[in-house]
Amino acid sequence: MVGTKTVSVKLDSRLYTALKTRAELDKSNVSDVIRSLLCSALAAEELDLYGNEVAGFIRGVVDARMDVATLDIERKLDAAEDRIAAVLSRPMTAAIMAGLMSADVLKASYASLDDVPVADIWKNYLAQAGELSRAGLGRIDEVKLHARERADG
Repeated sequence: MVGTKTVSVKLDSRLYTALKTRAELDKSNVSDVIRSLLCSALAAEELDLYGNEVAGFIRGVVDARMDVATLDIERKLDAAEDRIAAVLSRPMTAAIMAGLMSADVLKASYASLDDVPVADIWKNYLAQAGELSRAGLGRIDEVKLHARERADG
């Protein structure tokens, strides 16, 4: 009777990426590269897997990697949405988004800070406009140009 031995194989994301790159360079697919690696590892242990077992294992690994990639993209989107929400929740940003860009309106946003120079208010405005730009809500070059024109005028 032939004995059975369970072998646990774990592919982390770096190894999977390396295997995928190797497959692309060899003009093959990642499943073939994983199968080859797995068979080599098992041969070193004097073990073998056949047919459906190998195919099922490889499908599971590839599916798991795809799930990880999807989760990573979803996490990045969630983080971007959180960052946008945080920027939009600020009072100064509300004025910016409403298009209220005159120095008087910006000064009114700081009604309790009468001693704050208008130049500092513009500096704050530009910093928040930069955050809006990084969050994907506008082009900072246009905002800076518009702000400079208003501040100087």
